[in-house]
Amino acid sequence: MCIRDSNGASSQNGSGLRDLAGNTFASQIALPFQLSPTEPGTPMDQSPLALITRPGYPCAKAGIDINAGNQGRCAGGKADDDLLPLGQLETDKPIIVRFSLNMDPQTIVPGITLTVERQTDTGQWEEIATSEYTLTTEPRSLTITPLVPWETGSLYRYTLNAANDDNSVIKSTAGLPLQTVLLTQGKWDATHRTEGGTALVNYFTGIEKKTATYLPLRNLPAADANADLDYTKGLEAGSQTGESVANAVGLASNGVESLNPPQQDSLVVDAEIGCEVGQSCREDKFIYLTAMLDTFVAGTPDDQGRVPVEISPSVLATTSSDVWVKIDTALLDAFASIGLADTGIEANESISTGPLMMRIRYPRDEKGNVKPLTGFLYTNEQGQFTFELSLDVYLDAPYLNPSIGPAELDHNLRSYPIQDLGGDRLTLRGPVTFLQDGRIQIQLLNVERVPIDVEVRGDITLNSNNVSGICSLVPNLCNPIINLLGLNADTVIHLEIPQGKLSLTYLSPTTQQ
Repeated sequence: MCIRDSNGASSQNGSGLRDLAGNTFASQIALPFQLSPTEPGTPMDQSPLALITRPGYPCAKAGIDINAGNQGRCAGGKADDDLLPLGQLETDKPIIVRFSLNMDPQTIVPGITLTVERQTDTGQWEEIATSEYTLTTEPRSLTITPLVPWETGSLYRYTLNAANDDNSVIKSTAGLPLQTVLLTQGKWDATHRTEGGTALVNYFTGIEKKTATYLPLRNLPAADANADLDYTKGLEAGSQTGESVANAVGLASNGVESLNPPQQDSLVVDAEIGCEVGQSCREDKFIYLTAMLDTFVAGTPDDQGRVPVEISPSVLATTSSDVWVKIDTALLDAFASIGLADTGIEANESISTGPLMMRIRYPRDEKGNVKPLTGFLYTNEQGQFTFELSLDVYLDAPYLNPSIGPAELDHNLRSYPIQDLGGDRLTLRGPVTFLQDGRIQIQLLNVERVPIDVEVRGDITLNSNNVSGICSLVPNLCNPIINLLGLNADTVIHLEIPQGKLSLTYLSPTTQQ
């Protein structure tokens, strides 16, 4: 029995509980527990994401070329992003998709919003009959289990429909479509957060059975418990005094530089995370993660005694952060004081990053061939069972718009590789704990600082829409003055993830073969 009160809830064994022999359960102890605080219900302002697609990668794709052995790149990414390899799936293993939000099972309909197909000998695609597999849906996942094994060497594909079509799209329980296009070379506004996208298609070939233990992991506990990619301070359980918490990324600012030295100085003279420059807000320097991870424990220990763990690359989504910039407004204030131009720009301006996307990439060998992403389990010198993982990661900020007033600016946080200071990968390490109920907890921290140099550049152009005063009437007179004075906002903002401030805590809900 579950009893709720203002302080949380507790579970209590009822007096009628008996074992198979008819004996009454003697203990009447109440076991208190409390769920992570968050906004109630499934979010109405954020579409669900596919965080895990096994096999394959959880994004809509562009430039698919199965004859060349790849399924293109994530739609909206850069033209030189990594090509995604064709997936592989053992003959008896299920297709598994795990979502960020609770899904409406009535919208997951084989043959309409979900299709599974095989390629015929003539190269055509034929839909696999629903009698050849079972579909199981849970609040945040779907599983397609083959009743007829996948044929070794044959090519298959499965499609999740996410088009903005009321009749044939997978939706959350809030009625929002599955969001499959995660990236853009432009700058999205908040309206995109409730949109869907193009169909999410993953291609794979059947392979022989492998000896491995499948271990699905969830990032728990999560401050952004309702996964709306917005952190509600004072309600959700984030950092309170600047301390690190599970599944969060701490950010720091290390100053700014002009992108055009020594010819021109930028109007941006400093930056801070979470609050104005000079203020203290240690608890506001974090973004919070929504993520899952699929792992496979297999193979024999290497010559160092480490047990390899294969990882399926996936997507991590984060909440937004505010970057505050300090601006030298001396000339702008002078222009306003004589009625020439009033830009409305303040000495301190806040820029919201919007939700961020972190894409785990497939590693490659010296010849560019994809190889398994592998971490290692081992016992460290202190006797602690430890997991270590080195990742290639892209960072994207599709909602970041750094423009301020008449400064129309762009940024470089698109397919931005984040990696250890002085290194070429992101290294995470931490303890592995076996809980009393049989679950496994893995706590990972970044072992080195991770620099993130945000380049912001563009033009300052005055017109009647962005200034008042004389320049709004005769902008062709004023803009040459702007250029002559060398006024610009071209800046690199030096951010970093300090050592130990990227915190990932993974919890295994079950252990499956």
